[in-house]
Amino acid sequence: MRKRSFIAKDDIWFALACSLLLAFVLFGSFFSGEQPGAIDYGEYDAVIASAGLTRTQWDLEHPEERYYIKPVEQFDYLPFSYSKLITHPAAPSVVYPIALIRLVTEPFGLGFSTLYLFILYSVILIVSAYHILRYCFIKVRF
Repeated sequence: MRKRSFIAKDDIWFALACSLLLAFVLFGSFFSGEQPGAIDYGEYDAVIASAGLTRTQWDLEHPEERYYIKPVEQFDYLPFSYSKLITHPAAPSVVYPIALIRLVTEPFGLGFSTLYLFILYSVILIVSAYHILRYCFIKVRF
């Protein structure tokens, strides 16, 4: 006789409730005031160049702000070949989500923002947490 597995409805609601709580914490903390981020001390130039990004004109004109005072959140796009994602597997892993965001924002004339990256990573985290919590509690019935 084969074993059948099923997921209890309570487990689905538990996973959904935890995922909604995670979403509330993530988005609530991000939009509640001071923006979290890393101050760029000139260490990110190689990564942003490999991702097809460049500094905005304001950042280039105010390097003292960029390096010591505020997190860099806005970038402009450089010419970029999507075939680079397949042919250069040694590229930093952040290149892939940036390329996905670029597919959505560039046709509308928008630049890159770390806010878009935060939203993408948050959605991935929330969906992953939901599926992990939902399928952690599979019951086995004979």
